[in-house]
Amino acid sequence: MKNDFQSLPSLSVIIPVFNEVDYIEDLVHNLEEQSYPNDRIEIVFVDGFSCDGTYEKLLNLSKETELKIKVIRNEKRITPVSMNLGIIEASNEYIARLDAHSRYNPDYLLVGVTELLSDDSLVSVGGFWYPDYEGKSICGRQVAKTFFSPLLSGWSRYRVNSFTKEKRGLVDTVPYGVFRRDQLIEIGLYNESLIRGQDIDLYYRLKKRFRGSILITPDMKVFYKLKANDCGSLASRHFKQGLWLFRRDHGIRPRHWLPLFAFLITVILGFVSIKAVLLLSLFYVSLVSLILLFEVRESVDLLLLPYSLLLVFSSHASYVAGLCASSVLLGMNKLGSKRIAKSEKGVG
Repeated sequence: MKNDFQSLPSLSVIIPVFNEVDYIEDLVHNLEEQSYPNDRIEIVFVDGFSCDGTYEKLLNLSKETELKIKVIRNEKRITPVSMNLGIIEASNEYIARLDAHSRYNPDYLLVGVTELLSDDSLVSVGGFWYPDYEGKSICGRQVAKTFFSPLLSGWSRYRVNSFTKEKRGLVDTVPYGVFRRDQLIEIGLYNESLIRGQDIDLYYRLKKRFRGSILITPDMKVFYKLKANDCGSLASRHFKQGLWLFRRDHGIRPRHWLPLFAFLITVILGFVSIKAVLLLSLFYVSLVSLILLFEVRESVDLLLLPYSLLLVFSSHASYVAGLCASSVLLGMNKLGSKRIAKSEKGVG
């Protein structure tokens, strides 16, 4: 990409980290190789008091690289808090929110800032999300493939799988976006009460406040190394997603409700006809298997199809369990708020 580097604004890259010692050095080297001028980048690492040597590793790397690196700490260990600390600490007008266990194509930062400079209607720019299988076991690769399949991505535009069309366009969210700092400040930064889904909430508020759009472009690529390597860890991840879905006020789509709706239909049918439940279960297994077959690239993928089915089922079940728990907690909170309101009214 051709650019007048002298006219490029300075950029602050914010990266929340917690126990990322195995990824940090490769990440710093990856940032050094970005086409964006190194002297116009500052990297703000926000460490959640890691206990694996991440903080010490960052301090050492900051002395070995030409990149300007700041390392601050977040005792709350919550991602939105880390992001807000990083944005406040940042000294530049453009912000990139990156992930520690990912790699980025050389033009990632350059494309993001250039797109924002060329179009005032954009509030964020990001790219497509690819799985990184390096160093993973056979089962770990299968977990990552399943995670990126449409069955667990909710058919999101940015996760790359056999059904993804990697085309430039406007979307609701991107995984790791580039922003204007003043816009983030104006909307009140990230919602620190959201452990999960804080990005979706942020994008919604940005679009609403500035009547803007979010651009996804194939010129920006993220290669993501999924930490989950087995069925239990992947299911746990989806339980937490379900648990926090209803905690946010924005960005909830019909596709988020589909697993819960399917579960309720199954429960109702269970009281009417066991045969109907069996037929519905057969339809579910057949549909999931068919979609997974599109992801088969090697003979081992076919051999591990039953394991992939287990991954999908356990993740869906965990997500629904999280949604149910979230609904119960939400109902209890509302009931408690009503009781408090009545009590205060009575006292008054």
